[in-house]
Amino acid sequence: MSPAINEELLVLAMCAYGGLVLMVCYDAIRIFRRVFRASIIRVIVEDVIFWTVAALFIFQIFFKYNYGRPRYYGVIAVLGTMALFEWLVGKRV
Repeated sequence: MSPAINEELLVLAMCAYGGLVLMVCYDAIRIFRRVFRASIIRVIVEDVIFWTVAALFIFQIFFKYNYGRPRYYGVIAVLGTMALFEWLVGKRV
């Protein structure tokens, strides 16, 4: 395989991994919310902080593995992994 294809596959794999990491972290937040009842304001603040950190985390993956160039397939890999995780595991947590 050509080095360019290998590089693109690495970006795809890292984006899928990033989506998985984000969903595991979000599930931890949801478990924390169930243990300690949270007001709607606290939930909103936690979500804003989480998604801000998530955006920075995904940008860091693009920056490190794709020279800062976001690709549609990378974004789809992140969102697809998150949706798949939610469908398979998230409902059970």
